[in-house]
Amino acid sequence: MSYDLLYISLMGSSEKAVANSIYASLKNLVKTDKKNWVLVFAKSKSTPINGERIVEILDEYKNTYTKAKWYNAPVDFDEFEIEESNLLKSMEQIINYVEETEKNYSDIFIDITPGRKVMSVAATLAAINLCKSSEFNDIKIIYYLLKNVDEHKDKDAPELYPDEYKVSSWSVKDISKRI
Repeated sequence: MSYDLLYISLMGSSEKAVANSIYASLKNLVKTDKKNWVLVFAKSKSTPINGERIVEILDEYKNTYTKAKWYNAPVDFDEFEIEESNLLKSMEQIINYVEETEKNYSDIFIDITPGRKVMSVAATLAAINLCKSSEFNDIKIIYYLLKNVDEHKDKDAPELYPDEYKVSSWSVKDISKRI
């Protein structure tokens, strides 16, 4: 049995959020040479996730980075309200998704960069829950921050490149010991 890393990207719902997440995530994926990449999309009433431009972005990078496996794992997050019921529902969906996939992942990375508030908080809570109740070595929460936001705020998403990001990463195992 091989042990590998599961990399979950919370993609948001707009073209720019999706593109930014892809570019930022690819930096880490290429560096770590891992191939199990799950794209979790937020369902949005205002922006259809399967818009033509988003599909073009995904296709372009699917063909370029063959190391990444491309899953569409839609999770129904409510992006506008932070309520306990929404957080619990979203957290349970992430936990269920992870537990239903193959059990041979030793580590999980959750990229919350473009995630809506509920997505990011729910993912963090899910990671803590999974870390306390499972045999994963660790779960890391990753957040990519564009270094010069003001310089790039008017650019289209495809003009942003991973080397322009700085990354923050937190070990959930370390955090959960303190809770």
